[in-house]
Amino acid sequence: MKLFLKNFFSALLLVIIYISCDDDPTSLGDDLLKGDGAQFLIINSTEESFPQSMRNYIDSDDTTFNLGTSQYLLVGKESNLRVSTLIRFSNFLSDSIKDAIEENDLNILNAHVEIKPKFFLGDTLAHFDFTVSEIISGWTSFGFNVDSLPALTKGASQIAFNKNLSSDTLYTFDLDVNLVNKWFQSGAGDSSLTNEGIILEPTPDSERIIGFKSNSLLNAPEDISALVVEVERPGQFVDTLRLNSLNDVHVVEGNEIPQDEDGNIYLQGGLPVRADFFMDLVAIPELIAINEATLEIFFDSTRSVYSSNPTDTLSVLIYSDSTAGVFFSRARLPLLRNQDGEAKYSGDILPALDLILNTETQNNEGFRISLGDDQRLVNRVALRGSNFADVNRRPKIIIKYTKLN
Repeated sequence: MKLFLKNFFSALLLVIIYISCDDDPTSLGDDLLKGDGAQFLIINSTEESFPQSMRNYIDSDDTTFNLGTSQYLLVGKESNLRVSTLIRFSNFLSDSIKDAIEENDLNILNAHVEIKPKFFLGDTLAHFDFTVSEIISGWTSFGFNVDSLPALTKGASQIAFNKNLSSDTLYTFDLDVNLVNKWFQSGAGDSSLTNEGIILEPTPDSERIIGFKSNSLLNAPEDISALVVEVERPGQFVDTLRLNSLNDVHVVEGNEIPQDEDGNIYLQGGLPVRADFFMDLVAIPELIAINEATLEIFFDSTRSVYSSNPTDTLSVLIYSDSTAGVFFSRARLPLLRNQDGEAKYSGDILPALDLILNTETQNNEGFRISLGDDQRLVNRVALRGSNFADVNRRPKIIIKYTKLN
């Protein structure tokens, strides 16, 4: 077992007890830091013999990945992705509206949908459009994914009129009032009718993706897409109803992992494309106190595609069994994107090394790396992988430690 300490003061106490003044530094980490009388050595995995590997894949086996919980809905096309959105608007009606429907005395004057774009992916000047179809078959946002699409029954796609997609802050389109009337009758209690909502699908010539707020409780009601209906009961009232999305989910289609001639390893939201990363740690000396451990992963900013909401965090999970795809826990270690300077993500992995080096039952099975926002965005990040030509830009672990013998 390798002696491993997270607390600097505990480490310093053991240094006083065990360290010999005549000890020479180990060959690992010849750089010596001096501060407050303590001496620290540095291991840089790039400069030493730390074999590593990285591979990316579409993680279709992650049962916790559920786009139905996303704070955003997406629609559009970009590169290898096609994204559609399903929306069911509320048909909870007031008693006065229900009474008018039951007495066949309610007129729907007009109905339109309002969508407030919050971010864009791709060229903002590129063409963007979508079709709108009625959904006939039943669905729920929980668990709905790309495999659910073939079973979805749709009606005519010509139910939206007067689309206005020119503004960057508000998209609108009118809906067939006969369809809305059917939804209202269902909401008033007619069990022979159903409200399964609509599906927005990008047209073949669309070249960008837009994102807007879902019905998540984390979103303000005024930001959620809504059906706005003007109704009249002759001689009694004219009213405008705003019916927010009740259930919604977006679905990402695409089965290609991006590749390039530089051998970058890509991560992608929505599908999701993730990476397994392994670094052999046997060269870490025994009898040391590790004070800091940082994982750095570089990325190619020219090959990465961020929306107007960039990905600021990579999430790292520790494998307990990489073959079976089992993690030690669902607790994630964050790697944060450098805001200036080198194009890299970096973060503290001291808890991971503590687990691997100090637990007899936990072998080094490596890590899974994903975009921190891959359930709500479809950003694409090109990481410099383990075989990248410039060894100084391959993933690296930097360890600051104190010798204890």
